[in-house]
Amino acid sequence: MSTMASRYISTARRTLRRLRTSPRDSEVSLTVNLAYTSWKDIHGLSIGGRAERVIDPQEVDQASQLMFERFPQIARYAPAELEDIVLFRVTPKVISVLDYRKGFDHSDLVKL
Repeated sequence: MSTMASRYISTARRTLRRLRTSPRDSEVSLTVNLAYTSWKDIHGLSIGGRAERVIDPQEVDQASQLMFERFPQIARYAPAELEDIVLFRVTPKVISVLDYRKGFDHSDLVKL
């Protein structure tokens, strides 16, 4: 995946309760992991950083194109109008590699 594509996350506008209540808070946390049936099986990434809402139409188009190229299956779930999607550019500040198979809450910090 390109570096640029890996910087974006999107969500449906209707799911952003926090955006409506705190639009200036740019700190975010997210996890990337596979499905698991038990906490002891968790392994993945925990990422903390800053998110900026993308409002430039050219950047929205470019990021959307990258997402559709990387995940063509999302086309059938995407709304007809792009204004129904909110796009953020995420700049990671800290990444933890999670591996609970080594013990509950085990993580290795990666400094950026």
